[in-house]
Amino acid sequence: MQLDRTFIGIRQRSAFEIWDLTLLVVRRYFGPLCTLFFVGAIPWMIINHLLTMWMVTDDFYSDHVYWFCWINACLVISQAQIGTCLIAHYLGQAMFNARPTARESIRSLGKMKRTTGRRPGKLFFAWLHLVNRMVLPILALVVIILLSQDEEMIIFWGGFALPFLVFIALIVRARTPYLSEILLLEEAPRKSDSPKIQSYSSRSASLLSAPGADFFLKFILSAIIGVFLSLVIYESFCLLDSVLGLQSIASSNLNFIYWQFSLWIAAGLVAVNRFLSYIDLRIRTEGWAVRLRLMAEEKRMAAEA
Repeated sequence: MQLDRTFIGIRQRSAFEIWDLTLLVVRRYFGPLCTLFFVGAIPWMIINHLLTMWMVTDDFYSDHVYWFCWINACLVISQAQIGTCLIAHYLGQAMFNARPTARESIRSLGKMKRTTGRRPGKLFFAWLHLVNRMVLPILALVVIILLSQDEEMIIFWGGFALPFLVFIALIVRARTPYLSEILLLEEAPRKSDSPKIQSYSSRSASLLSAPGADFFLKFILSAIIGVFLSLVIYESFCLLDSVLGLQSIASSNLNFIYWQFSLWIAAGLVAVNRFLSYIDLRIRTEGWAVRLRLMAEEKRMAAEA
């Protein structure tokens, strides 16, 4: 591995240039990214499908169709980062390796051991992704709402409590947007007694507290573009369905499956963009391009010695 030779260009970019690079990266690594996307997203899609598909059956369709779309959107927003964390690890490997395999990224989570002073553990990783980011609380609230199948309860809890939890999750995510990158790529532990190793909290704070960092603007832009992409992808699915006539041979309405896929595909694109924004932030605040050259030169000198 040559640290001064990266397969994704190391230079500062604007927010819109990063989105342009996002599409190029997706095209270059389309196969592995699709594999990792489905491995991470399919379990959550199945859970969401089992919870909400009763809302769009013939008996409940007229009363609950809009709630179906809203609740699925809230679920995907909360689950997006844990469902796409493998993408961040893969792209981190793709920075220095021409063609890393998807299998290596899948194995990386299985190799995580308990939390130590040098590496994060599985429990710490799961706590930050599932509890700290409100994934399990939101999922529990949706289960409570849907099991009742009561219209008034759905209106109250789905219209007020659910968006409130999603709002809290977004605030947490805005404060620590690069959770997967810090844990999987930098392997920052929960606590550290060594001055040479930063803990997760200190690493995240130092990364985002640098003057001139525009991560908040990129976060807002990603949220807006993510919503726009979801709608565009959904309409594309519906248009393709009308051309191919898939709905006429299906036993159930496919539009609701298209909606879930559209939300997750948009989440996958946002995940790629988040990784590239993380790299851009390190370049701006830490001079990462220069550090890579110095580390590569140090490595060569050590090899020669």
